[in-house]
Amino acid sequence: MSLTIFINEHAGRGKTFLVNTICTIVRSLKKIILPCATTGLAALNYDGVHIAHSLFLIFWDELPMAQKGNIEAVDLLLQEICNQNIPFGGKVFIGIGDFRQVAPIVPHAEKTAIILESIKSSSIWKTFKIYDLQQPIHDALDPEYYKLMDNIRDRINREKVSLELLNTTHKLDEIIEFVFPKNVLNNPIVCLQQAILCLLNIEVDSINNIVL
Repeated sequence: MSLTIFINEHAGRGKTFLVNTICTIVRSLKKIILPCATTGLAALNYDGVHIAHSLFLIFWDELPMAQKGNIEAVDLLLQEICNQNIPFGGKVFIGIGDFRQVAPIVPHAEKTAIILESIKSSSIWKTFKIYDLQQPIHDALDPEYYKLMDNIRDRINREKVSLELLNTTHKLDEIIEFVFPKNVLNNPIVCLQQAILCLLNIEVDSINNIVL
């Protein structure tokens, strides 16, 4: 019996934490899990990759960005390898992503052609069970901020923000000194109110190692 799941996630709802937690649990049971992603940037959010015939679980991050042909190819390949004529050869498949973000890249294509390349246009989509991550995790203590992010995501707030008066630097030590000077690091309460925004979790870990 196959199990295909799609987790529809808003920003800051704990997707990375959820995936890493499930990976840890599955590996603790001595089973093999394959985290993968449509983009190399998304793949950097997760720990460890193992590929084997006895694969137990597949995570595919940023699934809405993938062309449906890529996903269908994986489905057919696993059916052939596992000799099972069911979705993904009977392996547990969990896709994650947000359809309001980047659509599949189809060079020189118009809107209709891009939509037809979406996983939602594939016959395999009807096999997915959909779950929504709605509870804020990352910004749970700042409801105004995550509401603003949701409004931007849903294109409710279209106001432009001027960046002309912002100071800029490309030196990491200057950024750390500005955000976490010694007087801030010596005050845990104030320190909790400061943050350096990063694109990748690997960058977050690197800066945390320097600051802490």
